Amino acid sequence: MPGLVPGIHGVQHDHANPGRPDVDARNKSGHDGLDFERETKGKAMSGDFDDFNMTMRKFLKQVGVTSQQAIEDAMREAGAGKTAGKSFTARVVLTIDELDLSHTVEGRIDGRGE
Repeated sequence: MPGLVPGIHGVQHDHANPGRPDVDARNKSGHDGLDFERETKGKAMSGDFDDFNMTMRKFLKQVGVTSQQAIEDAMREAGAGKTAGKSFTARVVLTIDELDLSHTVEGRIDGRGE
């Protein structure tokens, strides 16, 4: 699946096409900040949008890199005997308290081989 780390299978849903999983969330409204940009157009916020976009991308990169490292460490510590041929449920919960946001993403991660 393009855009995904091998062995990780997302289960977000494509709300534009019910019944079809949106594995990389590309069809989710606002995924690229365009809704935010439309709402602020003409309000002298282009600099604010750039700052918002950069800090959001930096945070998401940190989440992705550190999460991958934690998963790899856990798989390595468990050993191939416990992980090979198995699939594990993974869940990430993103919260922003000040915005009353709670977003959960679940997926499956295939275990490590020898």
